[in-house]
Amino acid sequence: MSHHFPHTQSLEYSLRREVTEIYLSVTIKHFGLALLSVFEVIYLFEWFGSSLALLLLFYGMNYVLHALFTPFAAMLVNRIGVKKSILLANPFIILFFVSLLFLPSWPWLIIPALLSIAIYHAIFWLAFHIDFSRFANPEHRGRQTSMLLAIPMIAHAIGPLLGGFLITEFGFSVLFLVVIICLGVSVLPLFFSREVHEPFHLHWRQTFHYAFSFRHWRRNLVFIGDGISGKISVVVWPVFLFLAITNFVDLGVINSVAFLLTLLMGLYIGHLTDSPRRRVVLTLGAIFTSFGWLARILLKTPWQLFAFDAYGRVSRRIIDVPYNALFYKSAYEHGENKAAFIASYEIVTNLFGGFFLILLAALANMVDPFIAAFVTAGIFTAFFPIMPDSNKKEK
Repeated sequence: MSHHFPHTQSLEYSLRREVTEIYLSVTIKHFGLALLSVFEVIYLFEWFGSSLALLLLFYGMNYVLHALFTPFAAMLVNRIGVKKSILLANPFIILFFVSLLFLPSWPWLIIPALLSIAIYHAIFWLAFHIDFSRFANPEHRGRQTSMLLAIPMIAHAIGPLLGGFLITEFGFSVLFLVVIICLGVSVLPLFFSREVHEPFHLHWRQTFHYAFSFRHWRRNLVFIGDGISGKISVVVWPVFLFLAITNFVDLGVINSVAFLLTLLMGLYIGHLTDSPRRRVVLTLGAIFTSFGWLARILLKTPWQLFAFDAYGRVSRRIIDVPYNALFYKSAYEHGENKAAFIASYEIVTNLFGGFFLILLAALANMVDPFIAAFVTAGIFTAFFPIMPDSNKKEK
């Protein structure tokens, strides 16, 4: 039996210091966030009085603000460096969870919660993408991307189950405290090597002009599809699951098993992504995932929900590994414009994803929001295969 894992020499090169630090930091961070998993969305859904429209509005505004803050995040990374930026971002996500913790007593904390999570994501994800794109091995980017996605999956295979147990036994307060501790520790591995600075010379308006330039229409269609389908997966699907399965432990079990299956599939897909079959893998992933979204309209029983949650995560992983490998390849090829390229990704995905959730909130009383969301995700997922292999093809 053949095993499709990196050869020893490739693995040693893959795990050089900078990449290893990224892997370790992401693992610790995702273990903390995995404890929350779907529960963050459910917590806010219940706080909003089980109003899906208000929940969609909150997250829609969050993603739009994320996009608007991104140019300032790029200027910050240019000025103080990638690692210091990630360190600076951490207090904002801690403020977010502290705000959630005290929301029942002080409802006005929803405003700092909204602003702090948007600022955190704008700074963290821009800095993180820059860091990984600089140090990833160009010849084994698929396997490195697979590892980047797979290692946190171990945490996600355990986290939802443990998170559901903590909520059931101790409540959300203890869970939030554990998550805050994990997030604080997660930045430490990044400081075992030198600081990284990435040039960024665009102003706020210039950044948006660059992001929406017509010559980038192919990649922007993919980014729009990524943004809309991704936000539906993060915000709408957990509520759909919760309404069908109200037990937190059962919900955690479903997520844990689904993530475990995704982990096993991701390791194999990383090998295929470094082969000439990358485009075939991406296309198959888009077909399978689109079908999965459309089929969710028909789901009724808990077992059907479990099966399609697992199926959806596995099929999405078939997209994510080659797609992220292409993304980091393109970022690397942009050279000194790397930060501008990554900023454009953050702007397009979050702006369109946020606008879609706001539109869905406005129409929630006129259409079935779940059917509308799942059909839209199925359609926009079909855009992934047109992702350019290189930024040179768009010039």
